Amino acid sequence: MLLFGGDVDVIDDLKFRNRSKQLDELLRGDYRSISAEIRKAFPKTRGMQERYVPLVQRFAHEQSSALYARPVVRRFGDATLPAAIFQKLRQVYADSRIDVTMLHAHRELLIQQTVIMVPMRGRDGTFRFHTFAPWQFSIEYGDMLHAYDLQAAKSITFKIPVQNEAGAVVYGRMYLSATEAYYEDGKGNVLPVIGSSIEHGLGMIPAVGIRSEDPTPGRYEAPINDAILNAAIALMISESDTELLVHTQAWGQRVLEGAQLGQMVEELQVGPEKVLALYSMDPTAPAPTLKIVQGQPPLSQITAWNESRLRLLCSMFDLSPDAFLKNNTSTTASARAADARDRVDSAQRFIPIFEVAESQMLRLMIKIMN
Repeated sequence: MLLFGGDVDVIDDLKFRNRSKQLDELLRGDYRSISAEIRKAFPKTRGMQERYVPLVQRFAHEQSSALYARPVVRRFGDATLPAAIFQKLRQVYADSRIDVTMLHAHRELLIQQTVIMVPMRGRDGTFRFHTFAPWQFSIEYGDMLHAYDLQAAKSITFKIPVQNEAGAVVYGRMYLSATEAYYEDGKGNVLPVIGSSIEHGLGMIPAVGIRSEDPTPGRYEAPINDAILNAAIALMISESDTELLVHTQAWGQRVLEGAQLGQMVEELQVGPEKVLALYSMDPTAPAPTLKIVQGQPPLSQITAWNESRLRLLCSMFDLSPDAFLKNNTSTTASARAADARDRVDSAQRFIPIFEVAESQMLRLMIKIMN
């Protein structure tokens, strides 16, 4: 029951999570959602082929190439603790391939702007952090004034795959709170996420949240990167539309001018090895003529428009347009240096975000190891 004592800010949560899922699919090269987008844009058009453009993948690749795509140097140390502890941590980090995990989280964060990472420890002692986008989790809030703090929540429920039959993936749930952590295996069993018991005793929710933007008041999740999603959808619709335009207008349309009612136009034989004779049924009327009308689709204007949209998008995200629009024109050294500086400046914004996230990950890993 909702009690309203003031202004109300209504958010279409279903739309938000559907678009989050669509971004997740496009990041992985899954374009199943594009057919619905084309039908929505052209509800009465038939025969339009789907053409895909990996804009989301390319965007995530370009933006994430300055941090975890390279080897990361971490320094473990505390004068009050034995050095063997930190040597063990270094080994755990190396065996758990934390850099690969964080690169994946960075790519997700660039488009989702909110991710939650949940650790699961294997029998060999290594950690596997599962990364969840907003469409995969829901939060039961505690104190709404601290909704931005993941640890202030009552619990978090995640969608996890539990069954795959005939290409259909069935989702179950994983539940995390400050006292319990368990997941369903799809066979009626409830298994612990940490250790051998559902009650973990960590005194905190065993998850780490990362955001690249501030959330809406009263919510934990930040808005998703709708600009990238809209640009990707628009570009793929334009590619599909342009191909249909070329396909339907590239072939010349035969037109018979001055035809009489008695002439069987459907029986006319045309082709490179045919002799076409046109007769007039009315001796006083001029003989009919056959013409081939050729369409003139504005391909150069369409191409220029798409390129201008991509260049504008790149300028908004401090990206070099050359990464998306390969051409033979030379780029000056000063222009390349400016693009490199922009990319470094853009990557610098994520350094403090991941420093906080890795500190939280480290504390959580130590609690689980103890």
